[in-house]
Amino acid sequence: MLIAVSGCNKNDAKSIQEGAAEVRAAIVAGNYGDAANLARKAATNWPKDPSIHYELARAEALAGNRGKALDAIEMAIKSGLPDASHALDDAAFDAIRDDARFAALVNRASPTASGTALVAGNGANRVEIRENAGGTHIQAGNVKLDTDF
Repeated sequence: MLIAVSGCNKNDAKSIQEGAAEVRAAIVAGNYGDAANLARKAATNWPKDPSIHYELARAEALAGNRGKALDAIEMAIKSGLPDASHALDDAAFDAIRDDARFAALVNRASPTASGTALVAGNGANRVEIRENAGGTHIQAGNVKLDTDF
């Protein structure tokens, strides 16, 4: 699998999509280490692509590499990850949601009028309230409520 990603033209949007698809396929197959390796190679080939850094973050989080996952999330956001606040709701990040750095990245991805969101607690006791232009996101444990007002 690494050969296909490494041989791609670095400026080819189709190649980027194919690289991200390979990472997602490895994740779906439960091969998190392989997914992380594929994503690292893709991130080397396309260092400014937010979707590649997002897939790298997912793979690293699922592989149990907390620090690397947080680094990749940060890079994805810096690179312009579209709809980052919803992207961070992905279940792949459940193991790192209790990390203060993750909460800070969530706040950066979806700042409220004051530039922060309410995030408190850990694991099943975690509560999060974020406001954005599209409405309010409330999450307590695994219960989520998104409003459009």
